[in-house]
Amino acid sequence: MSRPFLIRFFAWAAVIELVVATAVLPLLASGFGAAVAGEFLYLAPIPVAAFCAYWCARISRGAERRFWLFSGFAFTLMMASESWWTYHVLFVDPAGVPLPNWFEVLQAAAAVSFLVMLVSLTEFGTDPLPTRLRVYLEILSVCIVLFVAAYMGWTAGLVHATPGGTEAVAWIAAIYPVVGLAMLIGILAVMWRRRGAWRPWQVLVTLAIVIYSLGLMTWPLWYVEFLTAPKPVSGGLFATVATFGFGLLVMAGVYRLTAEEEPAAFVTRRFPRAATAWGAAAFAVALGAAVVIMAVIGAQAHDAYGKRVIWTATLCLAGLVALRSLVQAVERAAERRRATIDPVTGLPTFSAFRHRLEAAVRDALYDETPLTLTCFDIDGFKRINLAHGHDVGDSVLKQVACVLSASLAGRAQLFRAGRDVFVAVAPRTSGVEALGYARVAVAAVDREIHVGGFAVPVSAGIAVLPEDARTAEDLVESASAALAQTKTAGTHIVRFEKSVVSTDDTEHRLAMARSRAHIAAVRALALAVEQREAAGTAHGRAVADLSRRFGEVLGMDTDEVAQLELGALVHDVGKVGIPDRVLSNRGALTDTERKSVEEHAILGERILAAAGMPGVASWIRSHHERWDGQGYPDGLRGEEIPLQARILMIVGSFEAMTDANSWREAVSVDDAIAELRLCAGTQFDPHLVEVFARLVEGMQTAPAPIALERLGIQSS
Repeated sequence: MSRPFLIRFFAWAAVIELVVATAVLPLLASGFGAAVAGEFLYLAPIPVAAFCAYWCARISRGAERRFWLFSGFAFTLMMASESWWTYHVLFVDPAGVPLPNWFEVLQAAAAVSFLVMLVSLTEFGTDPLPTRLRVYLEILSVCIVLFVAAYMGWTAGLVHATPGGTEAVAWIAAIYPVVGLAMLIGILAVMWRRRGAWRPWQVLVTLAIVIYSLGLMTWPLWYVEFLTAPKPVSGGLFATVATFGFGLLVMAGVYRLTAEEEPAAFVTRRFPRAATAWGAAAFAVALGAAVVIMAVIGAQAHDAYGKRVIWTATLCLAGLVALRSLVQAVERAAERRRATIDPVTGLPTFSAFRHRLEAAVRDALYDETPLTLTCFDIDGFKRINLAHGHDVGDSVLKQVACVLSASLAGRAQLFRAGRDVFVAVAPRTSGVEALGYARVAVAAVDREIHVGGFAVPVSAGIAVLPEDARTAEDLVESASAALAQTKTAGTHIVRFEKSVVSTDDTEHRLAMARSRAHIAAVRALALAVEQREAAGTAHGRAVADLSRRFGEVLGMDTDEVAQLELGALVHDVGKVGIPDRVLSNRGALTDTERKSVEEHAILGERILAAAGMPGVASWIRSHHERWDGQGYPDGLRGEEIPLQARILMIVGSFEAMTDANSWREAVSVDDAIAELRLCAGTQFDPHLVEVFARLVEGMQTAPAPIALERLGIQSS
């Protein structure tokens, strides 16, 4: 059978089941036939709900998949339990199965599955293990208190007054409303923390859980009716309410199976579990008072069985309270550790560094001994994250921390002070000694850590107290300034020099003016190249605008985006060396002409390097390299190609395809994206292609109109 037919079948079955169960179950009289009909109406939606849940899990993923799997598992356990109970009552003993029994064990397992299903609707699983364990213990503690209250205030008297009622029935009857109340509070909490638009199936799921939890709270009334009514008896109030909830869940599954989108089951805000000090103390006092009150009630109970039940619950609650206190102590210790220990590298954090440095400065000034602070920075760390992903970035951080710690062992204490910045505090160490161990550490990182076949460079800046500073704050500023000097000088290590910082900035302003003049000349040259081409289109400007958007989406900082935009604007400047007859030729090229075209990347590198832009020049040389290594001029492969060059390869190809000119019609945006995806993994970086495709598709469907023509994008 096809999926649409099954969906329609289940939809009509759910609707008919709801109508019949709601209308017929309360009207059924006692007797074997009525009992069979009632049990059939009660059991029928359970396997259908389980089937729908498993099918929804099959087409979903992530948190939603876990939600449907736990739902299906709970209904499977419930079906096994209820089928066994129905068979025993109808064909073995109309008086029912003596409690407790395996029927209740399966029901308890189903209840646990439902509660886990509720947890899957939240972000609770992302909390640390001690926090989750503490919350579970608190929930169990509250449930024990509610159980004793239900037992003493309701079910004990209700069941004992019923012929055939026993103490076991009384305490089992007290469990059902507690579980129902826990489920009701849980789904209400999820609804309260809910965010985003509600889908129909999500509304039905919520209603189904609310109704079923209310049904569980009526279970004691149903069992009393079962014990007192003529045998056999139909479902009654509990069966009616529960069946209605099952039917709603079937309808929710049908809605989900017909939905085209695949959203997460529920997206909730994080529950505020960090209680205030007085709130935590009040909760602990309340639990302690509950233990005392329950102990007093147990001591005064006249019923021996009731006394055992209450004393057992009291001991369990006391044990949970003690265990909760232990777990809370572990949780607070873990929180203190997280505040002072970096989870990625295992090094002390910036807050620990600040306290250590202040103490070291006081000691150094008192003893009149030198104190050295060394700042280490991973060069190009953001590019590593962009090109290889954050998992690789975290791995690099761990390796750098390990190598630096080993190199500085016994000489300085290492801390992680920022995203890719490490600092080393070395008491009683001179600047000369610090330069020595810093050289060893930097060389070790350069030698031992590689990503994509390239070494991971590290720069260092050194400052010494009292020569370069007299306070902790000034020492940090001096070391940071030395690190900045390292970047400017292009060396690996620089000792702080006041003369460099205090030098008049006239020379700097002159250098900046010369740089701007060079950039303007290169732009003019690139514009002249575009005018030489037959179409005379603003290809460079369009590629620059789109590259800027791409860089922003990739998370580049402002300076990197500006460099990328500038490089994209002048990426074809090397075409100035291509003869006019070759540049305007739209037919097949000879080997000599092809070689002339391919050399424009090298010429572009030389022009930009001479203009004082060596960084941009390096990836302009590579903007025709291919992901599979079949590009030019160096045959680089994969991540050997600079990130910016891979971006230009994608954006330039896209703009060329979508830009109409005199020798070729423009293709639509959708066809251009399809072509990029077709060549992903051979010509283009596959990861960047997908990011770029989402960028362009978002630009097409953006609420505010975007001047696609200005970017060289022709709408389809």
